[in-house]
Amino acid sequence: MASVSMDVDTGDTANGNKDANGDVDLESAVVEDIKDFVKLLERAVTAGDARSVVRPVRGLGYVRKHLTPVVLRRIIRGLCLNKEDKTYFAQYIGDLIDEPKNLSPYGSVFQKLANAVHKQGTMIPEVTVYLHLLILLHLLDAGKNSEALSCAETLVGKVIANTRRTMDPLAARVYFYYARAYEVNGKLSSIRRFLLSRLRTATLRQDDDGQAHLVNCLLRSYIQDNLYDQAEKLVGKLSYPESVHNNQLARFQYYLGRIKAMKLEYSEAYQHLLQASRKVPTHGAVGFKQTVQKWLITVELLLGDIPERAVFLEKEYKRCLAPYYELTLAIRGGKLARFNDTLKQHADKFKQDQTYSLIVRLRHNVIKTGIRAINTAYSRISIADVAKKLQLDSVEDVYFILAKAISERAIEAQLLADAGELASKENVNIYATKDPFVAFDKRIRFCLETYDQSVKAMRFPPKSYHGDLESAEERREREAQEAELAKEIADEDDDIL
Repeated sequence: MASVSMDVDTGDTANGNKDANGDVDLESAVVEDIKDFVKLLERAVTAGDARSVVRPVRGLGYVRKHLTPVVLRRIIRGLCLNKEDKTYFAQYIGDLIDEPKNLSPYGSVFQKLANAVHKQGTMIPEVTVYLHLLILLHLLDAGKNSEALSCAETLVGKVIANTRRTMDPLAARVYFYYARAYEVNGKLSSIRRFLLSRLRTATLRQDDDGQAHLVNCLLRSYIQDNLYDQAEKLVGKLSYPESVHNNQLARFQYYLGRIKAMKLEYSEAYQHLLQASRKVPTHGAVGFKQTVQKWLITVELLLGDIPERAVFLEKEYKRCLAPYYELTLAIRGGKLARFNDTLKQHADKFKQDQTYSLIVRLRHNVIKTGIRAINTAYSRISIADVAKKLQLDSVEDVYFILAKAISERAIEAQLLADAGELASKENVNIYATKDPFVAFDKRIRFCLETYDQSVKAMRFPPKSYHGDLESAEERREREAQEAELAKEIADEDDDIL
């Protein structure tokens, strides 16, 4: 999701030392990292081990930050031996055919690796897809959306044509950036049928990474078009794999929280958003953290709770949560006029965050808070005065609002219809009500949920490794042999002395 600005160079530099600020040294380091990832891909294909492909895929985040046309040209020139491949990649990153003579050091460095990744005269499909994916990332970060769309189409075709298990981790990431390319071009909804077909295939193949990425892409597509019913049906008909990386789990929990919030299921929405905020990486992903926190605060306010002030004072949230802090102050004080002013002043911001429709619902919470304050301050007050203090025009509406607040036990009072007054009851001992029970039940549920999530996050060695572990009897025999050997060595030392 992050965007990296970069300048397109017209040529490469022959030597590895640049007088300016060491840019070439950084580029050389990135090239070496990509070479190591390509070696891992080649070994994974040779050994048929899909787990070795995970590291190059997860390394895309670091490589992407330092990806430049210069780095891409060096990699493509060194690894591609076929003229057709160079011709295809040249349309995205510049000339690769007429290679300058002063670039001979690159050729010598890559020659051995290039020969290794070419099987039967063609490049290994996994390496081809990896290089193609680097090109796609460069195009997306450079803002070349139309070229990125064309590149993504070709890339997906290469992935579908290969069904080896070593392609699964790469394919999952390809689907994600394929959907991203369509999204930046405003065409994400046009590929839902394709994503659903690939999800069916990934499910049948038990490809957990592919399922996770495809489900998140589909949920994002549905949410963008406000198709919350379809999104809820999709979630209800699948079993999301929990063995995938925490980044995908955080995305899924965030989308699930948004769906539940729009369906008025605030308690479940809060739990999902809370899980998303916990699974997000500690360092980085600042934009995602801020988005989750905005929705978390909004849902918490809808539940009738007031967020902690410390959340608004954190460095990475202080600026983006300023409108929500003003909103919280208005709700806490039960000041409807301040709430309306804040809503009007920051309406564009709330609409951009896609929380406006939820924030509008908070008007009732402000009124309820104001009614509580009035009920505490006055033992008896006319409904007309209540309407005046709440800044509501219709006395009849206030009457029904008060009746609803009393039925919900938000206030302990009685409506005197004949006199047109609100009479407050004496303060009731809160420990004689169900409120403590509800509060403790909420805390116990939170602790149990935290425990369940921690257990699910634990990792154990596969069953295939259990045979390598020695039993208790074998351990005792080994210790006895070691003790006997130590005794023999000690006796030999005594004889020497």
